[in-house]
Amino acid sequence: MTLIECEDRDSWIGLFADEFVAAAKLSKAARRPSLLLCLAGGSTPEPIYRALAALPDPGLAVELWLGDERVVPRGDPARNGDMVARAFSGAPWKPRLHQWPSGAFEQGNGAEPPDLEASARRDAAVYAARLAESTGGAPAFDLAILGLGADGHTASLFPGEAALDEKEALTAVTRAPAPPGLRMTLTYPALALSRRTLFAVSGSEKARVAHALAAEDPALPASAAGGADRAIVYLSGGPSPD
Repeated sequence: MTLIECEDRDSWIGLFADEFVAAAKLSKAARRPSLLLCLAGGSTPEPIYRALAALPDPGLAVELWLGDERVVPRGDPARNGDMVARAFSGAPWKPRLHQWPSGAFEQGNGAEPPDLEASARRDAAVYAARLAESTGGAPAFDLAILGLGADGHTASLFPGEAALDEKEALTAVTRAPAPPGLRMTLTYPALALSRRTLFAVSGSEKARVAHALAAEDPALPASAAGGADRAIVYLSGGPSPD
């Protein structure tokens, strides 16, 4: 896998902006009705998304899908969808954000339901159905921006999870090693048809795992994520808050 190392924040962010513009041009040339993006959560990609939101109108509808979500109520600081909504709030071209459902949390006072995992599985199935309907059955993201954890996970595909063996379902429920533990995530089948996949990686402590991913170390869950056209965009001197 290609490893692109950036020495400063501006060039790191600028590379993603260039990729967004290129993806929009390809989508328009192919006469696709919209530009579909799959986006990572956490804090690392937020400045990237703010930069994308500041770009000129790409000239077609933009749909934002989330690679994963923490099973917490709307408004919780840990919720990926709230971060993405905030980052793109200033975009004059008004992208459509597809939030993961939050089930029982949305129906009452925000308290955790007794069957939280079962609720999360139902919510994940709803998101999978929406994605399949929107994309005509098979997800085909024009650009997927994924994260990379120190343990090699991406989205919420963690080492040892049964979801790593999923061959058909587009979503799954997993457990993270750190809170909030319960997650909903896209699976390998959902990410496999991404036309272009970029891993957004920042921080000196991620150097080892970034180079291991470039070597496609099979022990890393991220090594099996994405389509055939993949690259790691690594900011060597940046913070790694995730």
